[in-house]
Amino acid sequence: MILSTPTAMSALSRMQAIVQGGFADQIRQLCEAGDVAGDPAHWEGPHAAQFRAAWADTKVSLHRLLDDLGELQFRLVRVQHDIQAAGGAG
Repeated sequence: MILSTPTAMSALSRMQAIVQGGFADQIRQLCEAGDVAGDPAHWEGPHAAQFRAAWADTKVSLHRLLDDLGELQFRLVRVQHDIQAAGGAG
């Protein structure tokens, strides 16, 4: 037996809309802006060096998040398909 309430299906749809709605693009844009801000050709000094040190770790985390979002998107599609195929969408 498959249990899937309309609330669960709605939550899955909202998650998918967020992931597909430009969230990943915004993270990519954030990475690009951080790279520009951290470029010594554009900003130099003690605070710039501190930013670059912190940015390196942050950028790794953001790239990991992008990978995780891609996996989440795949899983959301699969879960919705499996629920509908099992006749449990309601």
